Amino acid sequence: MRIPLIDNLLRRLGRARHTGQVDLAAWEAKHRLTIQKDLERVWPHLPDELRFVDVGANIGLFSEALLGGRPSAQGWLFEPVSEMYERCRTRFEGDDRVRIQNFALSDEVGEATIYKARYNPGGNSLVHELMYDTREVSEVTENPGHREESIRMEVFDEFATKERLDAVHFIKTDCEGFDHRVLQGMLGFIEACNPRPVILSEFMSEEYHPFWEDQKAVIEQLYGLGYQELDLTRMGKVDDYLLLPG
Repeated sequence: MRIPLIDNLLRRLGRARHTGQVDLAAWEAKHRLTIQKDLERVWPHLPDELRFVDVGANIGLFSEALLGGRPSAQGWLFEPVSEMYERCRTRFEGDDRVRIQNFALSDEVGEATIYKARYNPGGNSLVHELMYDTREVSEVTENPGHREESIRMEVFDEFATKERLDAVHFIKTDCEGFDHRVLQGMLGFIEACNPRPVILSEFMSEEYHPFWEDQKAVIEQLYGLGYQELDLTRMGKVDDYLLLPG
């Protein structure tokens, strides 16, 4: 049996491993494997003629893989971090299947600060409480030294109205603890879609998410729109969940 002092030391050592810049090529290779696993779950539920939304598109790896499997798809991508947006834009330059937006999605319009993790190119978050978390359950270093960037936030319901986008088949969100705010701002659009889109979202556990009750409330609103209920009782700290229309 481990004694509490040893457990505490192991947790601190685990947090200390995130100390510097990550190798981008190694991160990209590892992330592609995660994307492949997610898409294996998603493919059976997607039509050949696909319209999708990728929120937290980062450098575009997920959308690139999705388009590889559905070459005739059309996508709307959202990435607020300027460096990641530029890499995403370069990846899809000349590809008229995608439209890339350099702002975040939320449940309100405004300006915000996004915190950019040194140790994880995919770990940029608008949730200060997560990025500077001092709890033992935290996944960040005790002195993370995140970079900061001011970004713009828009509400998807309003964006879709302006773009005359009336329906999509698939929504993916990967927003590091901000997914519930993104989905809250999409509920009107989702309700208007017939059939409802398949949704792949990143959720966090009750012990880890500082806004668990807000996240839970949004998930329950999706249940109210006919989505099948999820089993959140055995989730890890962070898990990708597939929400399927009933």
